[in-house]
Amino acid sequence: MEKIYTKKDMIPILLIEMMDRDNRIRMTLDELSEKLSYPKTSLSSYFGKLKKMDFIKRVRNGEYMINPSISYKGSRMDRESLLTEYIAVGVKKGDKKDHKKDNEKR
Repeated sequence: MEKIYTKKDMIPILLIEMMDRDNRIRMTLDELSEKLSYPKTSLSSYFGKLKKMDFIKRVRNGEYMINPSISYKGSRMDRESLLTEYIAVGVKKGDKKDHKKDNEKR
């Protein structure tokens, strides 16, 4: 029995192929939508799901980072460095204070 995959199923694989050595994809949603031949609104919604699954994080407008625990290009040392960067991307200014408070309580 042959499996049939949808365009949506292939998006994570295509994103991994598109990422650079810094695990980043430097494209806006408009550009990604065009490149992937997938509607922008649907892609935006799907990116929200990928973020909740910790597959990808938005670094800034037009720049996303794929979790190096899932895929990376380069050496093992590169991976460790990328993991540190990836974790830092998710920490917002307000979150740092809350994180400090949590650590002080322990």
